Amino acid sequence: MVSSLDRTNKRIIDLLKENSRMKNTEIAAEVGLSEGAIRKRIEMLLRKGDIKRFTIETPTRKRAAIVMMRSKGSDKLALKAIKELGIAERIYDIYGEYDGCVVIEGEDLEDIDEKIGIMRSLGRIRDTKTYIVLKRWL
Repeated sequence: MVSSLDRTNKRIIDLLKENSRMKNTEIAAEVGLSEGAIRKRIEMLLRKGDIKRFTIETPTRKRAAIVMMRSKGSDKLALKAIKELGIAERIYDIYGEYDGCVVIEGEDLEDIDEKIGIMRSLGRIRDTKTYIVLKRWL
């Protein structure tokens, strides 16, 4: 059995990140396998959770912020509470100076500021450091 993330599977994932609608036949031509082999590998990657979903990204004029946070008490409980608010695009549990990294998007800076205020009002956040995203490269 092939490990779920061998070189070929990583290439398949990279191709799908670039174009989640890429046909199996196109992927097969890129990696040098049959369409059937690609289909089986993608099914396995989905089953094992290496691919969670296929999605599209639309052009947006939204602003984004990266919020580094230190929690009061359990960082897991703080991050779970932030997740339940539904205001974050992504939430990362990290090690280092901060306990978590939260990516927030908004229509404008006021919208982002409001969301950060909501997050801080949970009572589980000791402090935050916010970075405003200027441009997305990937």
